[in-house]
Amino acid sequence: MKISIQQKNAIEHNEGPALVLAVPGSGKTTVLLNRIVYLNNTFKIKDNQILNLTFSKTQALDMKSRFYRLNTSLKPNFSTIHAFCYSIIRFYAKEMKLNFRLIEGSHEFNKYALVNRISAQSHNRYLSKEDLDTFFTNYSYVKNNLLGYDFQNNNYFEEIANEYDAFKEANHFIDFDDMLSFAYKILLSEEKVLNSVRRFYKYIQLDEGQDASLIQFKILEEIAKPKNNLFIVADDDQSIYGFRGANPKYLLDIQNIYPDINMMYLNVNYRSSNDIVRLSDFLIQKNKNRYLKDVKSNSNQNLPITLAKVKNLHVQNKYILDYIKDMKDGETLGILFRNNINAISIINFFEKNNVKYTKKLNFKADILNEILRDLIDIVDLSMDKNNMDAFKRIYYKLNLYLRKDYVYSIIPDSSEGIVKTIILDYSLPDYQKKIMVEFSNSLNRMKKLNLKGKLEEIFFNTGYLEYLKRHYENFSLDLVQEILLNLSENYENLHEVKCFIENINSKSLINPTNENPIYVSTVHQSKGLEYDHVIITDLVDGEFPIYDERVIDSEEERRLFYVAITRAKKHLTLLVPKKRMYKKVNPSVFIREIKNAK
Repeated sequence: MKISIQQKNAIEHNEGPALVLAVPGSGKTTVLLNRIVYLNNTFKIKDNQILNLTFSKTQALDMKSRFYRLNTSLKPNFSTIHAFCYSIIRFYAKEMKLNFRLIEGSHEFNKYALVNRISAQSHNRYLSKEDLDTFFTNYSYVKNNLLGYDFQNNNYFEEIANEYDAFKEANHFIDFDDMLSFAYKILLSEEKVLNSVRRFYKYIQLDEGQDASLIQFKILEEIAKPKNNLFIVADDDQSIYGFRGANPKYLLDIQNIYPDINMMYLNVNYRSSNDIVRLSDFLIQKNKNRYLKDVKSNSNQNLPITLAKVKNLHVQNKYILDYIKDMKDGETLGILFRNNINAISIINFFEKNNVKYTKKLNFKADILNEILRDLIDIVDLSMDKNNMDAFKRIYYKLNLYLRKDYVYSIIPDSSEGIVKTIILDYSLPDYQKKIMVEFSNSLNRMKKLNLKGKLEEIFFNTGYLEYLKRHYENFSLDLVQEILLNLSENYENLHEVKCFIENINSKSLINPTNENPIYVSTVHQSKGLEYDHVIITDLVDGEFPIYDERVIDSEEERRLFYVAITRAKKHLTLLVPKKRMYKKVNPSVFIREIKNAK
């Protein structure tokens, strides 16, 4: 393998701290692996004294596999940061004759169930799945950034966090985040353990440094002292995990921590065509908090980037299918989405058209499933006018202005049904009767309509959509409606739709093939991968980039788009829907910037 001068300079760095800023496709893994061999051959550093860390297990295994293809005689340690910290905890526990159990792997305790149990027992309150996800997202964030508990002034969550920590400490449990915080605490307080780790590992290499959190860097600082043989390969422009504590600020300030650090650049992209490199560089330069880089392409190919406007979600799906039909055998295609929910429609489309694909999603559809349960109740009520259970679950979401005590006191006339019984109640004010009559008419119309018609009736002619706008203020409801209407064309009823969505993570929907590999993936899940072709979908303002509370750092959305673009080797296609739910939408700000640059 030919090594460039930039790569050679990085490989031959010996002692002291170093930061290698590596643009996408610049051969960072090549540098890391060859440096292990170089240190061993040139300075006789034992392979087991070189600690090679990365964030994910997949990355660690990939590095290990690639190293053994490069050199089979050496056996260095490749590990995730969490696994390495867990080994520190186990070493400490053995020394202290303690027994710690990992709560994630316990049959007796599940951390979600445990926090809910604490909430119920101590505060007489059960938490929803959405509340639990919010709790642990914030819990992990503060742990990774060495912060005190601050759940956006939510004192209740702070109390639960303290009680959760107390339970773990009393029962010698640790969770995923404790692997970091407890290991750091041990290193600061147990000199014997710290010195033992320092003696064992003389050199530390950190891959994907932009993915590391503050506590992870602090752990490495302690281990690397006093010689500070810390070799970090990173790209601040690919820092896209702010929600779990990653922040490029540490890298941007690293010269204040290590004044003598050796700063090196790998600025040549060997992966992507010249046009893709130029576009990605043009867009990322608009971020202010970054290292300036003179990014270059090693490719002489100028393959025009396709920017295609599509009428709606259905037309977007057809565009992708036609694109696949024109691909050459053996070429790979990554269909990339900003959010998991955007993938639902294309997965359904592929299933119906027998397109084989591989799915890279960490799919959660909690809000969508809640909406589906409501829609099922409304449709069930239209089919069974005496379905009191469904009515009790749904009435307050339909702007019917009925009091709870009134609803629960109703004894419906079985021949008339619940809604007609309310309409016939002489004590009901005229304005409420009018609302109930309109709702009754909607239910009657639904009985005669197909599934798509039923959904349109609910969305356009009941108060349910107004409830959703209030309850899910920052959620893309137009997208949800369009997805459901799109699915309704292929299913007989909502129970089938719900079953399909719940099973998206099941193996039955994963159909990989080596003949024409198609990958359906979020941008986050595609990081570190590459494809001959990349299609980035749904480039609508508010969907990519998003602007709601999920975005911790507005520049991270641009970094995410940068990562998506740079997955492409040859061809890049940007798809821009013109409408959501029959209404015109604005193209992504990224698309507007691209068009203005021409």
